[in-house]
Formats: sequence, C-alpha cells, structure tokens
Amino acid sequence: MTKETALITGASNGLGEHLAYVFADNGYDLILNGRNLGDLARISRRFEKNADTNVEIIQGDLRENETIDKLYEAAQKQDITVLINNAALPCPDVPFENITEQHIYDMVSTNLMVPIRLTQRIYPIFQEKNKGRIVNINSIISLETKNKRTLSTACKSGLAGFSKGLRTEAAKHNISILDVYMSRARTKPHYEWGMDTDYVVNKIFEYQAQPEVDELVIDGRPLKVREKTKPLRIYIDARHKSI
Repeated sequence: MTKETALITGASNGLGEHLAYVFADNGYDLILNGRNLGDLARISRRFEKNADTNVEIIQGDLRENETIDKLYEAAQKQDITVLINNAALPCPDVPFENITEQHIYDMVSTNLMVPIRLTQRIYPIFQEKNKGRIVNINSIISLETKNKRTLSTACKSGLAGFSKGLRTEAAKHNISILDVYMSRARTKPHYEWGMDTDYVVNKIFEYQAQPEVDELVIDGRPLKVREKTKPLRIYIDARHKSI
C-alpha cells in the first residue's frame, strides 16, 4: 500500500515542527518547509534512524515563486494527500495607527496570500487523484477579536472565508478542508499560559482524518483571558422583512 505524505509549511519550529512529529509517528512521509535551514536539518536528522519515514526539506520564503514551485514539484513527486497551511507571521502587537505599511504587506502576503497561492498549486494534484485534505491553521481571533490584533484578525478571517468558499467546489473532487481555530499552544517556554502542544497536534491529526469535519476549535485560554475577549453578539432574524 502506498504511504501517505503530508506537506507542512512553517515546520522549522513551533506547531509545525510538532505536527511533523505526530504525522511521522502515524506513518506519513513528510515534505517540510520553513525559512530556517538549520532547524529543518535538525528535524530531518530526527528521522535518520527511521527508515520508514521519508522526509524532504525545502527551505525558502513562501512569498517567493521559487519556493512555491519547489513545493509543488515535491508534492507531485511524492503524491501528497495532506496539505497543512501552518506558516504565519505574528501580529506586531501595536495600535492600528502605528502599524507600518511594511507590516501590512508582510502580514497579508504571508498569512493570507501564501496559503491561497500554495493551495491553488497543490489543488490540481488532489483533483487528479480525486482525494485530498487541506488543513488551514487558523486562530481563535478570527472568531473573537482581541485588542491590537487587527491585522491578524483580518488575515485569519480572510483565510476562513477562503476555506468556506472553496469547500463546496472541493467536495466535488473528494477534497476536504479543515479549519483549525486555536488559542495559544505553549510552543515557547516563556509563554505565561498555553495549551500542551502535543495535545493540540494530536487533536489536529485525529480530526484531519475525518473528512466530514469542517471546523475544529481548540480553546485552552484561562478564564481571565476569555473574559477580556468575550464578544457581544446580537443575532437578528430579518427573514420577515420585505425587500
């Protein structure tokens, strides 16, 4: 039986690195992308003694056409079945009026344009085989806004809209799309709080294997944080209004 392969972006550290481990532990081959070649090599060495796991690393900025082209070629060669759009830049954490034009460009191009462009390149591979799974790592802030996260909210909300829009088309080709809305995982030791990273990636792996699941929310925020970000939502049924 042919092994399945997962392509994971932003895999040189943090959540992407841990996703690589859990997919490999469950029998997948890997195509890993990141900007730090040293970290990618370090992760790849972890699998050197495991002949059952084939790992291809592709270093490069996803905003560059050359990087997208290399990932497409690797995906085609290894006949991938899972694409995980994980790479993203953190929000600059400054008031909206202080956000620079460069920040806007970097955030929108990396957090929104990159997953759309990469998905468009990989999508025909899935169409041809009539099978595929796209996992978009989103954020809880696209469901609940947070102070000084305007750019992140805009990009992640756009990513959610992209998933919803493509889902209907993709279903015709047996391609499923999972949006993962998550709060912070403790991928860095200095974080004051955060979910256990192994718990998070295992949940993502578990539900990405269920094509009927469209959205997964993993919210491990402490109550003190949730209270600060709790939105006011008012639902109005306007169906009775005439046009």
